[in-house]
Amino acid sequence: MANLYDKAGLVNIPVGYQEGFLYNIKPEDNTLAFRFNRDSAATRVNKEGLIEQVGYFGPELVQNGNFSELGSELITNGTFDNNIDNWAAKSSVISWSNGKLSCDNSSGNNVAGPYQANVWVDTEIYKVTVTMQLLSGDSDGNIMVLSSSPTGGSQSALVTGNQLTIGGNAITQTFYLTPSSSDVSIQFACNSSNAVFTIDNVSVKQVDPNNYWTLGTGWSIEDGKAIAVNASNQSLTQSTSSVLLNKKYRISFDVEYISGSAKFQLVGAAAQDVATITSSGTRVIEVVSNENKTSYRVKGLTTGSGFNGSIDNISIIEVLGDKPRIDYTDSLTSPSFLLEPQSTNLIPYSEDFSQSSWVKQSSGVGSPPVVTSNYSTSPSGTLSADRVVFNINGGTTSSDFSQLAESVTSNIGDLTNSIFIKSNTASNYNMSFVDPIGGTPTSIVVTSEWQRFNITSTLTTTTSILKLRLRGNEATSDFADVSVWGAQLEELPYATSYIPTAGSTATRAQETCNGAGNVSTFNSTEGVLYAEIAALANDGTSRRISLSDGGSSDRLEIFYGTIANRIDYHVYSGSSFQASGFSLLSSATDFNKIAVKYKENDFALWVNGTEASTDTSGNTPIGLNKLQLQDATGSNDFYGKTKGVYVFNEALTDDELQQLTGQEYNSFAALAAAYNYTVI
Repeated sequence: MANLYDKAGLVNIPVGYQEGFLYNIKPEDNTLAFRFNRDSAATRVNKEGLIEQVGYFGPELVQNGNFSELGSELITNGTFDNNIDNWAAKSSVISWSNGKLSCDNSSGNNVAGPYQANVWVDTEIYKVTVTMQLLSGDSDGNIMVLSSSPTGGSQSALVTGNQLTIGGNAITQTFYLTPSSSDVSIQFACNSSNAVFTIDNVSVKQVDPNNYWTLGTGWSIEDGKAIAVNASNQSLTQSTSSVLLNKKYRISFDVEYISGSAKFQLVGAAAQDVATITSSGTRVIEVVSNENKTSYRVKGLTTGSGFNGSIDNISIIEVLGDKPRIDYTDSLTSPSFLLEPQSTNLIPYSEDFSQSSWVKQSSGVGSPPVVTSNYSTSPSGTLSADRVVFNINGGTTSSDFSQLAESVTSNIGDLTNSIFIKSNTASNYNMSFVDPIGGTPTSIVVTSEWQRFNITSTLTTTTSILKLRLRGNEATSDFADVSVWGAQLEELPYATSYIPTAGSTATRAQETCNGAGNVSTFNSTEGVLYAEIAALANDGTSRRISLSDGGSSDRLEIFYGTIANRIDYHVYSGSSFQASGFSLLSSATDFNKIAVKYKENDFALWVNGTEASTDTSGNTPIGLNKLQLQDATGSNDFYGKTKGVYVFNEALTDDELQQLTGQEYNSFAALAAAYNYTVI
């Protein structure tokens, strides 16, 4: 068999890829590989059997880009559950009263009050929250926060906050503060003399606790944002070693603009400008790094008094590009190249069934489904599947049901529901999975293994629904304890690969794969076009593989057409029809091995080890130079699964064609082993 493959001018099995390319085994020249395109991420089943994202972007490179990370609680006994332990008094008397700290400052002044030592340092920013109430005093006061020495001396007032009215309600306020130089204690005062006040719910947490960000003069982090106040020639900076020469990155951030201007820059030996900031809004920029970078920053410029505004949600991700999907859904040892049309998952929360959009319904004696988030390991290998417990409590009528349902707006036409389900117990459960119209249930058996269930229907309205339930009159179980994950509702007559969502719909872009080889790769006089393929659906959609001169004049095409479970081929030379043939299949969605032999007055179609048709009259195409997983004009993409596509540069014998297409030969495994390829 190795000698047979030596006769091939082009051999492609799904083992190697890079951004925008699906590589061939032969020829080894990567410029002759298939050109692949998909302008979005997509999922595949990897060789471990887990669902994972493929392309389009790499992982997030920015740490704490939303400025929301907080450190652990630094205050001890801030809710005064343990009397007033760990608190001391500065020029005042403190006591425990009704679960709060009460302070009498009549022996001191308006800045006398309780403090706790060794809480913070003067190089960091802290989120400080406190609840205060002024019971009595010479006048109304204010919430005050001070820093001081370990013994409460050398006080520095950091902020004067909201007004405290004598006898008024308790006030809670949050501040973002840095203690004065060398201060380590935090103190609270009421800004009123001869006063009695209480404090409660005291919290101090460091902002950006891992110190990912370096803040120049005028920059601070407050309320989940980076704030700039008169930041002139000063920067908000984070170090990096992950932004590399000639790599493309998508950079995005949100701006609340007040005045001045700033620049977002990638910094290495020199600063590379990414964007100038002079207005509010969300910025999204793609840029190629001109060197290995050591940091990225937002730098306030010297215009006027500097930059004033805020920055949030900074993100930098590598644009990995259009990575083909080598998919192991059908076999963990013999993968296929997966090519799919555009599709949108209309379910906004495909993995979070606790959301209110997932309605937990019941009727009669049935109970509403109970959801426990992130209960079990999902088909992605992460702890992201939700537990849902259904119970109809012995109900036997149509009025007795326990149902999980999501309703969305869609277009009229074919729609398909799909969802992954497994039992959380040793028991199997009989459940009903309802079509997108919302009326016809399909009985499913949920086992302890993950299964993906799908159901299709044609809508005549613009509302579609996904329902999973137990119901008294549908022969379901009385009780079910299951895990669910990956709900999908798409406007296609079949289910495609999983499209994850997290709060809105998501779209996987259409894929194309074309342009392999050149005029030196193929023999126009004679040869064989071979493919081991499976269609995504047996729905009458035209799905084609073509070998051509780059246009429609000279071409050989293998295709699934409008007739169910039938494979066809036709040959054109000089824009004139030359030969054709077809074969009926058990199923177009099963993998079938198809070979078309072409030679002047000698054409044949072989399918799964059998010669299916012959044509003894016709000329061969001229100037063959392009192999595509679509027709010769760039339409009718072969949406399906491909285990291999080969072009042989001589007309193989019948014995060779039987061997090539026969079921006893595992072409993928044998070829990979013969050529010592590593499967990815």
